[in-house]
Amino acid sequence: MNWLWVGLGGALGSLIRAATKHLLPSNPVLFESANATLSVNLLGCFLIGILYQWSLSKPLSPAMTSFLMMGLLGGLTTYSTFMLDVVDMAEKKSVMLAFGYVGISVCGGLGCFWVGQWLVKRISDYLT
Repeated sequence: MNWLWVGLGGALGSLIRAATKHLLPSNPVLFESANATLSVNLLGCFLIGILYQWSLSKPLSPAMTSFLMMGLLGGLTTYSTFMLDVVDMAEKKSVMLAFGYVGISVCGGLGCFWVGQWLVKRISDYLT
């Protein structure tokens, strides 16, 4: 049954990622069409940081974990698209720009995860 939850969450996450690609304007000063990939990857890291920390004190059901963490966030964030953006950027624009994008994505992703985790800790401390 958890496979169904993963599939449903993954479909929803993929649809959100595709919509983001069409809704976010391309910014030629930054990473052009890779802005959407960067945005959903950072958002996904932030959200999984929240869910991770939340689940430490209030465990999620296996179905909810499958739907949210593996499915929705797995479908929303994708490092295969990320890799394609990096290679495309390096080949068409600049290797340095591509390295900058990798650095912001990885460090920003870790930072977003930690901010999400910290936020849940602070809210939990405040409520208890």
